Amino acid sequence: MITHLADWETHMPLWVGAACKGDPMAEIESGLNWMKFEEINQRIYQRHRNQSLYEVLVYSRDNHREFMDMVETTPEDELFERG
Repeated sequence: MITHLADWETHMPLWVGAACKGDPMAEIESGLNWMKFEEINQRIYQRHRNQSLYEVLVYSRDNHREFMDMVETTPEDELFERG
């Protein structure tokens, strides 16, 4: 579960950046659109299934910090403005 959430968080800066430029991304990852959640979940599982708990925790911590840096540096009006 931790790896799953962390993996989604790694995508957020890219998706948010594209949306802020008025060009929301049509794909979650190459070949996967927003309607193919099962496939993206399977990719996440395959990417991380052999990691140790320690590796998962480091991955999660690092990705969460990057995500929070993005949130903390985004002006408040942009965080709450629709679109």
